[in-house]
Order: sequence, then structure tokens, then C-alpha cells
Amino acid sequence: MKIADIKNYLSNYSENELKSIVLELYKAIPKKTKESKKIDSIIEDLSTYIDTKKIKKRPQELPDIECLSDEIEKFVNLVNMHYYVAPNRLIHEKEKSKWRFRVKRFYKELILCSQDIKNIEILSNLLEKLYNLLCYACEYIVFRTEDPFGAINIKQTDFFDKLLYFKYQVEKKEIFIKNAISLMYKNYLDRNTLYTELMHVIFNYIKTTDLLEMALEENNKLIQLEINNSLDKTNNYKSTYRVVENINNLTKFGFLCYIRLSEVDEAVNYFYKNYRYDDKEVKWYMLLTMLYKLGYNETYIREYERAVNSKIKPRESLQKIYKLIKQK
Repeated sequence: MKIADIKNYLSNYSENELKSIVLELYKAIPKKTKESKKIDSIIEDLSTYIDTKKIKKRPQELPDIECLSDEIEKFVNLVNMHYYVAPNRLIHEKEKSKWRFRVKRFYKELILCSQDIKNIEILSNLLEKLYNLLCYACEYIVFRTEDPFGAINIKQTDFFDKLLYFKYQVEKKEIFIKNAISLMYKNYLDRNTLYTELMHVIFNYIKTTDLLEMALEENNKLIQLEINNSLDKTNNYKSTYRVVENINNLTKFGFLCYIRLSEVDEAVNYFYKNYRYDDKEVKWYMLLTMLYKLGYNETYIREYERAVNSKIKPRESLQKIYKLIKQK
């Protein structure tokens, strides 16, 4: 029964009948409920009870950021020493599986600390350490799980977005852009995330022309740095593959920067210049797929025909898209 219905029914009763109703209701309430809900207080002094209910709840006390920092630093160090997977005397076997509850608590308490603006710089640094750790755990075994972000029930994109949200408030724009791009391409992904999804998170914070141009400038520096790394003869196969992957992800980011600047031709040229793949058909496939998803059909047709004229045979899926667009 709704409150409005109760009021309507009670208006039909006399004073004595209302007293009888209250008595019967009181008898029906269990003793524990009477104590927990302070039912006696309602009867003894109704006005005081109502006034007490109106008083706002005391604001939640913020966690001690310094204590939280010490706890997180210690946790990260133990994880990096593989103590959450390898036998050791510091962490009991039963506690190793509880790492995800600790990380979830760290995450929530750090966000809670943001209510005090003085905490934002240190909490953003701590969030970054946790984010980097979880990304590392996507590739290497430091927890007993293959899906660290899934284990804490937070999407990698959401964690990344929250991290950038705080960094944006305390870092100079050029520093923020450099750090955001580095965090995007240098870290590993979980099974449910794409690098382009992280790129779009960055674009939520760099919407103006000057910031996009700043991002392109920084992106070019990072590509050159990765090219220099690719020339290092001491690199093994895995590190060489990673360098190429880094260059290609940076190339996609630069491509999308030009797209957001409405410079489509520059975006295409940027892609051709920087994207690395021995099989040219694969390179064209990546470009044409992005153009089609972004809705640049005319550019798709032009670059498709450019590929054909270059003696490259696009795969069947690209051929179907080409025919579909031409029919419109």
C-alpha cells in the first residue's frame, strides 16, 4: 500500500480508532525492528524524532591519502616481485586471490579522496601506478587471472578515462597530452579492449584545434623515438614486433587527429608515410577499413582504386564494400 493510500484510509477513522491501530501495529513489530528503527522514540516524542530525521547525515570521512599511498606502493611492489603467484612467506595462499578486492577498494578510496582538491595530484599518480600494473598483468602472470580488469569489474577504457580525468586537472596541457598518448600505446590491452578505444578516450580531453595540433606534434616525436628503437640491433624478435606495433598504433592516432581536424587527405598521407607492414594489401586493408567506418566513402573509393592501380588485389570484404558504395 502506498503512503497516499494510507493517509486516505486513516482520515476515515476517529481518534480512538487511530489509537487502536497504532497499538495493533506496535504489537506486530518484532522486538529487533523496534530497537533498530527506534520505534519507541516515535511514540515518546514524535517532534524530536522528525527533527532528527531532517538533520543531514554527517559527510563521509575521507581516507587518509598518505596511508593509502603507502598501502598502494607496498602492494605494487609485492605484485612486481610476483608474490601474488609465487610461493613466499609474506602473502598467505588464501590472500593471493583477494588482490582484486584490494584493488577495487584502492580505486574507490582514491576517487573518494578527490573531494579534496589537494589530493588530486597524488591520487592521479597512484591511479596511474595501478593502471600500469593491471595493464602489465594483461600480458604477464602476476595474478592468478588472465583478465585483471574483468576481475575488478572495471572496464579498461573506464579506468583509463578516470585516470585521464584527474591528470587533466593537474598537468600542463603539453605534459598531459604526452602522458596520455604514452599511457595509451605503451601499455598492454585486456581481451575486451582495442587501442582505438583508448584513443577515443583521449579525444574526450583534446577537442580544440590547438590541442589536436599539439597532440600531432607530440605523436610525431614518439614515432621518431620508436623508429630509433627499431634500428637497435640488440632487440629480440618480441621487442622488434612491439616497436612496430607501437609505431602503427601511433600512426592510427595521428590519422585520427587529422580526421578530427577535418584534414582527410593529410590523414591518408600520414597513414601511408608511417604505417608499417610488409604485406601492402594488409596496409591498404587497415586504411580502407578505417575510412569506411568513419563514413568517408568518396575517399574510400579513391584509395581503393589507387590500390588496384598499384597492382594490389584487395580482399573480398573490401571489394564488397567498394561495390556497395558505387551502387549508391
